[in-house]
Amino acid sequence: IGIGLRALSQPIGAIADTSMPQGPLIAALGRSGIAASGIIELAGMMLIAAMLATTFRRAGPVGPQAPIIPVRPFLATAFVSFSLASILNLALNFAVANSNSFLFPATWDDVIIHLMIFGFILPIAMSLSVRNLPLFMRLAMPPRDGLLPLWFAYVTGLVLSVLAELAHLFADDQSVNRLSSLGSILEAGAILAFVWMLDVLLRHKPAWI
Repeated sequence: IGIGLRALSQPIGAIADTSMPQGPLIAALGRSGIAASGIIELAGMMLIAAMLATTFRRAGPVGPQAPIIPVRPFLATAFVSFSLASILNLALNFAVANSNSFLFPATWDDVIIHLMIFGFILPIAMSLSVRNLPLFMRLAMPPRDGLLPLWFAYVTGLVLSVLAELAHLFADDQSVNRLSSLGSILEAGAILAFVWMLDVLLRHKPAWI
C-alpha cells in the first residue's frame, strides 16, 4: 500500500498546476500521500520485524551445527539494511512533502537504492543460494568457515560505498572517489568469490550427495 500510494502521489503532485483552481488542493493531496506512504512502508517493515522475532522465539535455541548459522550474518545484514533504508525513506518522504519538489535528492535516493539492492536483496539471495542451490543443483556444500570472511569483506565494501555516497553531500574530490572505488571493489570481489565458492559455474567439486 505504501509503495502504491507513493507511485500515485508523486506524479499527481508533480503535474498539479497551482495556477488552476484545484491545483493547490491536488498538490496538497500529493504531498500528503508521499508523507503517508513513508509511514505505511515503515509500518510494513515493523510488521515484518515482529513476524521474524516471533518466528525465532518459537523456534527455540539454535545449536552450533544448525543450518542457519553460516548464513545468519547475511540475514542480519539484510535486516539492518532494510531497516535503515525504510527509516531514511520515511525521513525523505517528510522532507519532500514539506518542500517545493516532488523528487528525492539524488544522493539520498542513491543511498536508499544501494541499501536495498546491495544491503538487502543480494545478502538474501546469497543466504538462499547457500541453503538451496546445493540441494537442487547437486553442488558441494560451501565451507561453513569460508563464508564469514567473505561476509566481512562484503559488508566493509557496503559500508564504504554508502559512506562515499553520503560524503558527496559535503565534498566531491578524489578522496571520496577513491573511497567509493574501494567499496565497489570489495563488494564486487566478495560477490565473485561467493560465486566461485558456491561452484555453480565450473562444478569442480564433488556433489554433497
